[in-house]
Amino acid sequence: MKFDGLPEILRGTVGADWAVGGFDTVNLEISQAILEAAEAEQSPVILMLLPAHTALADLPGLIAAIKAEAEKVTVPVCLLLDHATTLEQVMTGIRLGCSAIMFDASGFPLAENIARTRAVVEVAHAAGVSVEAELGHVGGGDESGAGASLESVLTRVEDAARFVAETGVDALAVSIGTAHGPYIKKPKLDFDRTKRLRDSLDLPLVLHGGSSNPDEDIRRLIELGIDKINVWTDIALAYMDATKTTLTDPAGPHPLHDVLHAARGAAREVVAERMRLFGSAGQAGTRPRKM
Repeated sequence: MKFDGLPEILRGTVGADWAVGGFDTVNLEISQAILEAAEAEQSPVILMLLPAHTALADLPGLIAAIKAEAEKVTVPVCLLLDHATTLEQVMTGIRLGCSAIMFDASGFPLAENIARTRAVVEVAHAAGVSVEAELGHVGGGDESGAGASLESVLTRVEDAARFVAETGVDALAVSIGTAHGPYIKKPKLDFDRTKRLRDSLDLPLVLHGGSSNPDEDIRRLIELGIDKINVWTDIALAYMDATKTTLTDPAGPHPLHDVLHAARGAAREVVAERMRLFGSAGQAGTRPRKM
């Protein structure tokens, strides 16, 4: 099979009331959970691999496992290297068969972010690989609340059109108040900024830090123009909680395969619930799958 790129997997989301989930994975069980949920919900899906979680040397084995599992499902699947920050990471992702790269130069000034991202887009597009980039900066959960609302880290609407035009990216991750990881304070989401970004751009918009936000806020962001939502923390917490519960079960001890099965099931339930919340459940039949 061939993995879908971002333009294919996100087709139909711009201007619609649904979004596709991008779910990070670190092992076989979580990859299986994501794909099983996608098949059960008949949802297009994006599996994401983060260099900060998985060393480049370990990516070939994990990607081979994902490819084997993806062959079992009928829904469209995109494989994305998440938050690549170096050309080495980008080239590794392309060489191993990722259909999309999320390149993150958001920590640099605008002009350098544009220049670095444009160079990656040229290399990736030449290989038939799509690119997501970030404008503004989505920090960690410890930057939520007042910190995440600082104007300096949010995406400037006036910069967005220039960034897209000068880089040629296929999707844009925007900073509107969410954060990666668990929140210490409730985030202050900028719904008006989201609408203005949607009104000024015609490519898919991406929300990083999709975990631990109220359902009503996620639905509102989708209705205002978010097309891809990244989830990791919710999956990781469910996986770890199920592992701990099984290991401490008074009826135990349980063999390792039972522990992993329980953790996989917990992760699958989280992913399936998010697909229903995002509105992507049932959308797989609206586009052909690459073979």
